[in-house]
Amino acid sequence: AQATHAIESAQNFPDFTPPEGFMRLVVGPLKSNQSAHDLWCTKMVPRTLLDAPECSAWKTRNPFVMATRPFLMTGIGRTGTSFVVNVLTRAGLDVNHDNRRDCSRTKECPGLDGAVSWPHAFSDQAFGTGTGERDCPRPHWAWPSAAVSFRVVVHLVREPLKTIDSRWNKGFISGSFRDVTLCNTAARLSEPLGTIENLVGLTKLGITPQTGATLALTLRHWTLWNLFVEAHASWRLRIEDFDASAARILCERAVGAHRAGGCPPLSQFNSSMASESTSANHGHTVHAAASEVSWVRLARLDPLHAPLAQRMAIRYGYTVKRRDLHPGATDVESKAEKCGFAKDGRWGCTIAKKRRGK
Repeated sequence: AQATHAIESAQNFPDFTPPEGFMRLVVGPLKSNQSAHDLWCTKMVPRTLLDAPECSAWKTRNPFVMATRPFLMTGIGRTGTSFVVNVLTRAGLDVNHDNRRDCSRTKECPGLDGAVSWPHAFSDQAFGTGTGERDCPRPHWAWPSAAVSFRVVVHLVREPLKTIDSRWNKGFISGSFRDVTLCNTAARLSEPLGTIENLVGLTKLGITPQTGATLALTLRHWTLWNLFVEAHASWRLRIEDFDASAARILCERAVGAHRAGGCPPLSQFNSSMASESTSANHGHTVHAAASEVSWVRLARLDPLHAPLAQRMAIRYGYTVKRRDLHPGATDVESKAEKCGFAKDGRWGCTIAKKRRGK
């Protein structure tokens, strides 16, 4: 059956190659484009909200999908999603944020032009087979997505330490943020990692083992969620680079061909950007007295995911000071990132030795 699907797909989409992030993180150097196509359509696409017409032969698309939107911008929370939504909507695009309440300002939900939302990176459809089948419901406040798909996914990122600090201080460990992460990814802590902080003398900062564990879990959330998005996104946008020109380019690349009248002129994006404060925090974050989020502290808490995060930071165009670099982050010649789904369906990643000669 797989061979039949592969032949049919190769005939209909002869030039298709999965995104670069998928090829590097999931497939690796030994897979051919054809086998990568199989893996993309059978393993990756069903866990996303991508429309993916190149996978029609596998029938992996949710049969209940009734509408397709131009783009989904996603990553993790605290990366400027509200700011991006405000700029795009003020410029005239029909785009909404992640919650049901925000849908009231769009014609439909999600908006006809797209959505900017971190909880919708993963599909909430059931996965697995037989007795092992399960699903990962979205937070109760997120808009339902069972009947919608997106033509492209755009990866939104922000400087890692600032994002992790903001997400941690928001109280990530509690409620729906934690639940949706633990359901979709291999982020669960196998030991009370916060006790490590006591051993290295950080209790003098008023940091308890409990807060250490929440920070370790926030690191894993940042790492695994972003790597999943990276593996199926068409391109990446740093919030630090988001200006009127970037907003117009986003519209042209993802929306223009599917929007009556095309994209608004650059002047509208300039006006929209000028009316939105770039320092707005929307009243969400309650900062801790002494957060002390640093690469050194993250490496002590989790020596597996911290170097992964540093590799990502550098790849995303951010600076990690030489003195803070973990050896696992710098050994790119003999070691590579490897991601995939475990038997329980959770997405996990590690740094592994490259195969000899590759």
